[in-house]
Amino acid sequence: MATGGYFDHVDLAGQTPFMRMNALGYVFSVAAENISAGKSVPEEVVAWWLQSAGHCANLMNPTFVETGVGYATARDAYVHYWTQTFGTLLSP
Repeated sequence: MATGGYFDHVDLAGQTPFMRMNALGYVFSVAAENISAGKSVPEEVVAWWLQSAGHCANLMNPTFVETGVGYATARDAYVHYWTQTFGTLLSP
């Protein structure tokens, strides 16, 4: 998002978070993604996510057993970009 100049779950190539996870070899049974932009410290991001029903549901969902967090900066209005993915691997 920071290098592409956009803020959305779907990237400029039309890829969803789930498509990107699969492309990296992460085959999941369930997955989700939280994104944030403009907040400079993790505490602000998490506080904002906790006040949003959908984001909070992802954070509190006991079905998710793994998480990944990304952070990047850009020289734009948002400056700070945050992504957190959640998932559970698909059992063989």
